[in-house]
Amino acid sequence: MGEPEEKLSKYEFNLVLSTLETELWTRDVQREYTQSPMPYVFPLWLIEGSYTSRSFAPLETRVRSLTSLLEALPEMYDQARDQL
Repeated sequence: MGEPEEKLSKYEFNLVLSTLETELWTRDVQREYTQSPMPYVFPLWLIEGSYTSRSFAPLETRVRSLTSLLEALPEMYDQARDQL
């Protein structure tokens, strides 16, 4: 491997390592999920955007899938309430 490729490989490795360390710190030290409802709300925003803005499956299939996710919300809210 030549020098530029080696530098890029080290950079990519360090980038992934830094991202993982940040995620672990956020989960284990900051523990935002015990202090704020946002970690529970943000995934809902992602789900809604995915199912309404992209045509990855026929509309009927997307509606069924989204409905099953929405039916699971009460349990998710109970878990969030227990954590906060």
